[in-house]
Amino acid sequence: MDSIQYMGNALLMEDRNLTEIHRRVYDDVRANVPKAALQGLLGHTPGAPEDQNESRQARAESPSRFAEC
Repeated sequence: MDSIQYMGNALLMEDRNLTEIHRRVYDDVRANVPKAALQGLLGHTPGAPEDQNESRQARAESPSRFAEC
């Protein structure tokens, strides 16, 4: 999860549009992260704490939630 936030922070140096940054980060993650790891990053980990999955799902779905973390 830290790497997703670092990606967003790096993109902030060239763009301030949070919706676009969110789209670029998650497009890259979806295109390059292996399926098992991707499911965890998107909040779909069986047996993980419910609040962890909910937080990751919210960040993946919402640019504003992504920016809060």
